[in-house]
Amino acid sequence: MLSRNEVLFIKELHHKKGRSEQLLFVVEGSKSVSELLGSKLGVKKLFALPQWLAQNQKSVQRVEEVHSISEKDLEKISLHKSPQQVIALAELPIYNLNKATISKGFTLILDGIQDPGNLGTIIRTADWYGITDIICSPTTADCFQHKVVQACMGSLFRTYIYYTDLETYIAQHKPYIIGAALDGQNIKDTKLPKDGCLLIGSEGQGISANLLPYLNLKVSIPRIGKAESLNAAVATGILLDRMVQINE
Repeated sequence: MLSRNEVLFIKELHHKKGRSEQLLFVVEGSKSVSELLGSKLGVKKLFALPQWLAQNQKSVQRVEEVHSISEKDLEKISLHKSPQQVIALAELPIYNLNKATISKGFTLILDGIQDPGNLGTIIRTADWYGITDIICSPTTADCFQHKVVQACMGSLFRTYIYYTDLETYIAQHKPYIIGAALDGQNIKDTKLPKDGCLLIGSEGQGISANLLPYLNLKVSIPRIGKAESLNAAVATGILLDRMVQINE
């Protein structure tokens, strides 16, 4: 049986302050936890139903602490109405951002993506297209928040996500910036570079005004119907599909 202190400790990690203080974050569900256990991230504790542990004996060997718990205890620490068999506490990765740490090819820059579902979908989409580096503004949602982790479906563990002041980073390193904008050139008719950064603005405001002077190129997705705008995650997927094709 889980103690009251253990339950409170795990619940604290559902908040950014708790994650920052303990340097841990919560991963829930068999699919996501399996992806976590196959990654390079450290796993401090794991809480699972006996049947899940019986089926995953080999993969949990690298976990520091493994706890077999009841469904009742799992309900106490889960954010799901129907708990998904297993919860893990993973070590919060800390990545140092500088020009040398960014891999060649395309890098994704996110300016104020605040919806956790959108952020998780963007991370998952970036992983699909082989993009490993994502630079986020401080106003972008916390990538280790529960809803983001769930939406990532394991892609969070294969990408490097950095939070920094975007204007300072761009001014210092001067990367080639492609900005997604409604008044941009039709991406289908635009000659694109083979590497650089794709900058995606916030869902409601677009790219921040202070970043617009740093854009080397503005691109847009041609509209055929009458929708006013595209969801940020959907737009990111369409743009990445076009951009990655030039490197194939």
